[in-house]
Amino acid sequence: MVLLLTIMMQSCSTTTQSLADGIKNQLPIAVPGIGELNSVYAEGNDLVFVTDASARYLNYDIVSREDNKNMIGDNVLIMVSKLGIIDDLYSTKSNIVYRFEWNDGRKIDAKFSNSEILSRAERNARRFSR
Repeated sequence: MVLLLTIMMQSCSTTTQSLADGIKNQLPIAVPGIGELNSVYAEGNDLVFVTDASARYLNYDIVSREDNKNMIGDNVLIMVSKLGIIDDLYSTKSNIVYRFEWNDGRKIDAKFSNSEILSRAERNARRFSR
């Protein structure tokens, strides 16, 4: 059982890593309200996009507020659509993490589960198909 779980985790990680590798040649990625995403990598089953929050003068206290996650989530959908990776996210079950990094070493992660991303996409598809 443990061996099977390990193999499954490795295959998800490898698939997420392959997805990250495919996106790297599209960097930097401009995302409204967030700035430029400077790097992307796989961290387990998370697809981590990193932005230099200091370069955009983003305020740590504002970004860290929980109510900002909704706005960030809308930007996740825009980015995923522009990159054309929604089907890849569905098949790999990858999550997305926006990592904001400041020059002083502080970091904030806004994590969106795979199901959360797909639910938002379906909701928006229904809203705009009327």
